[in-house]
Formats: sequence, C-alpha cells, structure tokens
Amino acid sequence: MAIVCKVFLYMDSLDLRSKAKPKHILRIMRLLQIIPLILFSFSLFGQSLKKANKDFQQGQIKSALQLYLKYAEKNQQDGTVLGRIGDCYTLMGDTEGAVEWYEKALLGSGSSPVIRLKLGKAFKTLGDYDRASTEFEKYAISKPSIGKHFLESCEFAQKMLASESPYLVKPYLLNSEQNEFNPTWKGKELVFESFKDQTAAETEVNNHQIYKSTVAEADAGAYLPLAGMEEKGLLSYDLSNNKLYYCKVEYTQDILPIPESGLEMNLFIADLDSDGNPGRVQSFPFNGKGYSTGFPQISADGKTLYFASNRADGFGGWDLYFSRKLGPSWSQPINLGPYVNTSGNEIHPFFDGANVYFSSDWHPGMGGYDIFRAERIDDEWKKIYHLGNQLNSPANDLGFIYDPSSRKGFLSSNRVGGKGNMDLYLFRKITDEVVIQVSDQLGNPMEGAMVDLSNCGENEYQTDKEGIYSFQALGGFSCEAMISKTGYSPMLVSIAADGNTGVKKIEIELEREAVPVEGQVVYANTQNGVSGVLIQATNQKTARVFETSSDKQGNFEIPLKANTTYIVRFSKAGLRDSHKKITTGETVDPGLISAIPMEDPYGLSAPGAEDAPPPMGEFSIQLAASTNPNAIRQSDYTSLENPGKVYL
Repeated sequence: MAIVCKVFLYMDSLDLRSKAKPKHILRIMRLLQIIPLILFSFSLFGQSLKKANKDFQQGQIKSALQLYLKYAEKNQQDGTVLGRIGDCYTLMGDTEGAVEWYEKALLGSGSSPVIRLKLGKAFKTLGDYDRASTEFEKYAISKPSIGKHFLESCEFAQKMLASESPYLVKPYLLNSEQNEFNPTWKGKELVFESFKDQTAAETEVNNHQIYKSTVAEADAGAYLPLAGMEEKGLLSYDLSNNKLYYCKVEYTQDILPIPESGLEMNLFIADLDSDGNPGRVQSFPFNGKGYSTGFPQISADGKTLYFASNRADGFGGWDLYFSRKLGPSWSQPINLGPYVNTSGNEIHPFFDGANVYFSSDWHPGMGGYDIFRAERIDDEWKKIYHLGNQLNSPANDLGFIYDPSSRKGFLSSNRVGGKGNMDLYLFRKITDEVVIQVSDQLGNPMEGAMVDLSNCGENEYQTDKEGIYSFQALGGFSCEAMISKTGYSPMLVSIAADGNTGVKKIEIELEREAVPVEGQVVYANTQNGVSGVLIQATNQKTARVFETSSDKQGNFEIPLKANTTYIVRFSKAGLRDSHKKITTGETVDPGLISAIPMEDPYGLSAPGAEDAPPPMGEFSIQLAASTNPNAIRQSDYTSLENPGKVYL
C-alpha cells in the first residue's frame, strides 16, 4: 500500500482528472489497478500454504493435500511444496503417487536432500530395491551414515526375498475395502479396529469402530461391533484382572495408522464389568504434554505394561518402554535399550512371556515398517531377529500378535493384494523352535558351548548363560550339529523338524575330555614291573571299554574322564587277576592309579621266569582212541610222563 500511495500522490500532482493523458500515464494507471490484485493473490496463496502446513501437522492429510495441489498449480517449481505432496501420498499409502511427486520435487527449486531419502524409501516400499539403492547411494553423498544404512537395508531385503519363511501368511476373510488394523486378543477372540460399514461421508476423523470375531478361519464371516468403545483404540485386554488398556487416538480413513501421520495419543486404563464393557477410567500416570504415549500391551499376568512413546529421553522417534505394576500405581518407565530402540520409530510391542515383538522403520528390513523379535540376555534386550519374508513385506507391517497354543497370529499391513489400504493377515507358524540345552555331567548349564550348524548351511553359535541356544527350523529340516566346548569331548547331534511340533528340546550332556592317567603293574612280592598285562577300563555309565597293555617295565596309560566311575581289570596268564574301582572327581589326577600289585602263584617273578612257558594248571588231553583195546599200549606214551601222568 505504501507504493500505491506514493504513486497516487505523484500522479495526482499531474492532474489525473485531465482528459488528455500521456501514454505512460495510462500504463501507470493500469499498473495501479493490477498491483492490489497481485498483492491480494499472494496473500491468498500465503494463507492457503499456511493452512495446508497446519493441516498436515495436525494429521489432516487429505485436507492438506488438496491445498498443496492447488498451490502447486501456480507454483510448479516449489520443491518444498512438491515434496510435501509426496509426503501426503506416502501417508495415504499411495506409494506410486509419492514417487511421482518426489521426483518432481527433486527437479524443483529449494527442495531438501531429504527428498531423495524419501524417494528411496518409497521405491523400497514398492519392492524396487535397485532404484531404492540408487537414491540411497546419492543421498549418502550428503548424509553418509544414513545413506549407507539404507543401502545395507536394501541388500538385506534382497537376501530375505530368497530365503524360506517360517510363517504361512494369507489375508483374513473379514477384510473390507476400508481399513482393518490394530488386532489384539480378548481371551481367544480377535478384536480389531476398522472403518467397515461406514459411508463415504462418515469416514472422517475418529469415526472407526471396534469389532470382535472368533479366531477360527471358518467363522471369520461372523463379527460383532463392540459397544461403549467410542474414542478408544490400540486395545490390550487383561481379563484376569478385568482391565482394558487403550489410547484415545484420532484416525482418518485411508491414512496409514503410523506415527508419521501425526498420531497423538495418551494411555488410559478402564475397569471392565461382568459383561466385559469398560467402566471407570484412569489415566496412565506417565502421560505428558509435548509427547505421546500409546501402543499398549499388558503382560499375561497384568504386572508389566509395554508401550511406545516419543518422549524426549529416548533414542529417537518412538521408543519402546515398560512399566511395572506397583500396588495402585506404576513404576517409572524403563526404555528397552539401544539394541531394540533406534533413531527411527519402534512401535506396537507384543510380549509373549519371553520375547518382545515390535515394528520398526529403522532396523534392516524389507520395506516401511517390518516386524522383529527381541530376545533378552542377561536382563538386557540384546538379540534382534527379523521375522522373515512372508510375515514381512516391502510395505508397512504392524500390530503383530501371536497365540502359541494354536500357533496362529495376526498382523495388519498395506501390502499389495489387499482389499483396502490396511488389511488383517492371518499367519500360522510352520516351524519348530529347536531348543538345544547343553550341560556338564553334573547337570550344570554350560555357557559358551559352541553349536556348529555348518552342516545345515548355517554358522556357529554359542549357548547363553542358561546353556541354551534356540532357533527356528522349517518343516523338513534335518541335519547334524556338532556341540563342543574346550576341555570337553564334542558330541554330534541329529536334528529333525516337521514344522508341527512347536518346541523340540534337545538335551546335551558334554563329558570332559579324557585325561591320561599313568600307572604301573608290579609283582606283589618283588615290586618289579610286570610286562604284557592286559588292562581293561570300563566306563560304568556308557559301558565303553578302553584296552591297553603294560610295557616291559610294567608301565601303562589309560584315559579317564572327570566325574566318572570306572572298573579297571588287570590280567595275565599265570598271575591272579586284579581289579580296581576308580571314581574321578571334577578334575582328574594323573597319578590317580599308581602301582597295581599282582599275585604270582607260579613263581613268574623269579629270574628268567619271564622267558619260560607259563604254567598251565591241571587239565587232561586225549592222546588216542580206538575200538580195539589191544591197539593202544600205555608204554607207547612213557615219554609224556614227565610233564604229566598217562592213563588208559
């Protein structure tokens, strides 16, 4: 307006009321008419963009998209707005649309390098790992660590595609053209959230419904909406204590239920009446301003609550926490730690009593969000496992739940082939969990024992402090594993899986390696060494026999194992047999046996007796036989009367 006023005053001094006006004055007059319109237009565009940004931040993605598209019609080179349109399509699950607009944004002005990262993620969500790798490689020029991380994730995804899956996964029959998501258990019933049976006009914010159904696939056509569940989502039931854990969260139809969609939530605990309906409600004491707390999952005993939050003390984005029940209240939330939580988002925890399952967009996976399992070691959640290429897909896989008794579970996903944006998928575990328990001879767990699965096409692994190593084996799996530890005799174990057993436990007892024990056999009367004595050591547990013989000085060596009882026998013709019972301890003393005396009833210990034939004792030998008594004469055998006596 300041410019208009100055020009107007100047023109007024030229007598604008005059009919005869120079051409340059006419041009200026026209400009005066246009400038307010231009300024007004810029003001409208500015307001429109401001409103679009506000709607986007508040999770009103559809509204924001329409405003961005209208703005982009007049500002086709604004890389920032074009990139934001790509974000809207990403959050709506239209990945192909996101790719189109991210590519436009890269050609526009003022676009951030992060657009290339988003484009790479979009290609990855489409399963186009080659083009995704190209974008991640380019992004690595500006952000090496992040670009390299997602490059490696693409390599991981391609390996997963070639691997066999431990799960059989298929769409659930209850899926509709609307969103079905957030499955949970209510006893043996399936409970989930959906916009099903809503008209187009009714699919606004938070107009979803809670449904329940039986788990049996044959009954999947029967489902029932639950009453009194308005403004509730992300449910977790504790039926033994009549509690319901849930979030107040607003959803919009056709928008992915992920943190990037602007989800804001707080966690609440409701009492359940005798009919299972929620009543009195309490707020979780660690809700707070400026951050969200949600995705609850209560343990089976009702004593530990797992949840996700984007509070400031995490490792980045949304992290997983747990809190323990302390009387009427709860303990301070404890972060599950840096092995589970990352600079990305970890959501949807599910605790099965031993492991925590969760979804993450940062751990190496196949797509947007993948499902992982965390295993606790030494009271820390250290080992992280990807759950394979059928349970996971290039899209977003969320809300894993599992029932070990039926070996069935559910998840929600916007993968290709579904009816709606998000759909439920039923899966069945088709593997056996092979649990190898290694202990010593006293039954003590053996930590650090090597489990060599190289014969099975795998690597070498170690047992934990409980002496356990476990893994998932597909039906038809069969191989031999070598179990070993320094100081112990290795053992070869046959492993077979049919995929239907559930848990196959193999108990291994490793024996200490045999220690050479030296001894000497001597004559009882002279203590001189006895050569050629047969020595047999019989393991009383395994019945295995080790044989050796004494040398010229009577010395011998036998291998004995710790914590084992042996019967050692000593025998030689002409000497009375001897035996000795030996029980070894935790360690084997090499001098355990020492000298073994043998009785010499025939004088073998006399000088030169070793070279003489051994005495044979009393026995009879038939020399001749005939039916004619006169044919045999005793006198014919007088030469044999010196060593013995001849009888007819």
